[in-house]
Amino acid sequence: MKNLFLRIYHSPTFMTWFSFLTRSISLIVVLPLILSKFNQSEISLWYLFSILFGFQILADLGFGNTYTRVVSYAMAGLENLNQIDEVKKGGKRRPNWNLILAIKKKMDNVFLIVSIISISIITLIAVFFLNTPIERLDNPTNGYYLLVLILVILFFKINNNKCVALLQGLNEVALLRRWEGIIVILQISSSIIILLWTSSFNLLVINNQIWVLIGIARNIIIVKFVFNKNINEIESNYKETIIDKKEFSKHVIVPSWKGGIGIMSSYGLNQFSSFLLINYLTENQLVVYLISFRFITIISEFSRAPFYSKLPLFAQYYQLNDRDKLLSVIRKSINTATLLAVVCCLGLLVFGDLMLKLVHSKVTHLDYILWFLLSINIILERLGAMHYQAHSLSNKVIWHKANIIYGIIFMGVAYLLIKDYGLYCMPIGMLCGNIFYYTYNGIKSSHEVFGYKLISFHSKVILYTVILIIINTIFLIFTS
Repeated sequence: MKNLFLRIYHSPTFMTWFSFLTRSISLIVVLPLILSKFNQSEISLWYLFSILFGFQILADLGFGNTYTRVVSYAMAGLENLNQIDEVKKGGKRRPNWNLILAIKKKMDNVFLIVSIISISIITLIAVFFLNTPIERLDNPTNGYYLLVLILVILFFKINNNKCVALLQGLNEVALLRRWEGIIVILQISSSIIILLWTSSFNLLVINNQIWVLIGIARNIIIVKFVFNKNINEIESNYKETIIDKKEFSKHVIVPSWKGGIGIMSSYGLNQFSSFLLINYLTENQLVVYLISFRFITIISEFSRAPFYSKLPLFAQYYQLNDRDKLLSVIRKSINTATLLAVVCCLGLLVFGDLMLKLVHSKVTHLDYILWFLLSINIILERLGAMHYQAHSLSNKVIWHKANIIYGIIFMGVAYLLIKDYGLYCMPIGMLCGNIFYYTYNGIKSSHEVFGYKLISFHSKVILYTVILIIINTIFLIFTS
């Protein structure tokens, strides 16, 4: 029993699930209170603030993923960045702390510049799109103060992404996510107290931002702890490593900006679409869309755990040329992630309305057609994204091109349909982008690298997706 507990305690996947499960408590406890305590103007602004803060995921402009990947290579014994292209020849198993320290020094400077650029762009977006929702509040002045607070803290959060990327590359995912889950539990507890005792929108926003600052401090402390833990090995073999500027540009800068373009063209546009709907939907329709979009975002984050928690491990298997083990773990992770997404989508399909009624929400029911479209889309989008991540193990980033094409298809279709189809135009546009290019091309790109059998590799994914479509279709027929 003790060994089982320790395995779970130190498992990157289980600790990532723990982190996401704690966030899911917010869906079960905090969200119902928000829906019952706040008016529609406050609810819509709450979700728009959440989406704005969610831009931190794409605000590192792709440097986070690249940082994690090159540190993972160094943990597998990579001697210098110029050897990345020779990765298939294998490598040492001892971590190269000299290279890790050199990379860290470079990336600290990079993230400071990236944070300044990103927060400037996000501030322009916020000023342009959030003016109308804030003016709908009973006291718009407080809304603007809250926006300034969020933007200031968001700057530090974006810069702190360097700690998250570094810890993931050092394969300290379990430690990172464990503490992340603990902080989220404390944040949720304080949010519940505020909602029950004061029902204050302003206090709730301020409370969340305080816990973000605590999380930032926590990540800095964890990084110091990890280096102190390995201080003997670091000092005994220390030799200053100089990273050539051309090699750093080739293996870090170029893959990063390509990845950044990719993230902004997919995740960024998906999030940004909510702002575009402000002037086309009624306030009630906007709230329904934002709630559904929030649900699907939480499901996406939760179902990522089996795959993304293992990215450092994938990189190390690739560095060590263990192809069979790598493909086995990738396939199992994709299957588990897809199954989780399907189960969660079906769970909310069946119990979503009941949950809204139990908490006396001002939003009485989900839109089933909207939920069907979002559910199918999240399966296709996640599948494509996981295959692009698998392809990126070679440190050759191609998904920025796929995401640009996806974004053009998505926004083009959504723009053509927005007047006639309203809130359905966005998921229809996303589906078209995924079906006609993004997902297909993602599978094709990873297949070209690893040469697996397409049908047998995806047999369970196909089964899970068919089940999702059948149950959604039956549900729509009997509820129409």
